[in-house]
Amino acid sequence: MSITPERKKSVDFSDKYYQTPARMVARADAKLEVTAAGMKGKKIGVQRTTIHDRYATVTFKQSEIVRYAKRVKRFHKVEMISNAYLWGESTIHALNDAGLDELQVSVDGVHPNDTTIKVLKPLRKKLEALARHAKFKVTMSGVIGSAPPGEAVEVLEFAKAHGFVPRVLLVHDGQGQVKLTPAQLDEFEAIKRVLGKKRMKDARDYRARLMATGSAPFKCRSGSRYLYIDEHGVVRWCSQTRDRWGKPLADYTVADLRAQFATTKDCNAGCTVGCVRTCSAPDQWRPQ
Repeated sequence: MSITPERKKSVDFSDKYYQTPARMVARADAKLEVTAAGMKGKKIGVQRTTIHDRYATVTFKQSEIVRYAKRVKRFHKVEMISNAYLWGESTIHALNDAGLDELQVSVDGVHPNDTTIKVLKPLRKKLEALARHAKFKVTMSGVIGSAPPGEAVEVLEFAKAHGFVPRVLLVHDGQGQVKLTPAQLDEFEAIKRVLGKKRMKDARDYRARLMATGSAPFKCRSGSRYLYIDEHGVVRWCSQTRDRWGKPLADYTVADLRAQFATTKDCNAGCTVGCVRTCSAPDQWRPQ
């Protein structure tokens, strides 16, 4: 979350310890001077309601700021991931107008703890406003392992009561591998009763297999069906393996897609990165 004067009014930020630089992307032969004068009269595309939207609007006053969501026709579906911590009704209406199709919100627990404040207690009114006004699908995830046992169940019951699609995530270590205590394993059984069997069967029911044995091997298609692009414009396998492999997006080709489709990732057995598993699920019958 970027630190701004407005956000400081409602969030007690720590000292900044990591800076994610913004990037402008253009044709290699564009020869742009990225200054207010150099961008005068030019179009700058941003994602609506983001910090980059705000920055471009303030910095490039003589440029045309084009706020994209579904207006780029090649994208048939527009999704967004947010913690909604600083949202108000105006943000929800702006996303409705932008053509958002689906929002994913992860809620770590019910009460703030030493690990997280992204919990139900401070978010409740914002999530209730989301239920009233959103015209897009909302998937709300509870997280096993980020709060005391029982809180993930309460989060998912709140999601169901407000018409959101409930989903469960498993807390992982810095490499994306499953890391749960026996009490958290027991909580998983209670969550299965809340969500129902059908909801837990995605990606070959990998959660249950991880809980039972600590291992759920699959043919990971990251770098192919699933692309994670970091803040430097480099394609990685996923957010948890940025030090393992990478190639600049500008140099990425169809040959790279095919090569990564066939590449076995040695971290696959204990992986908890649900979006990678979901994207990889259709091709489990193909070799790797």
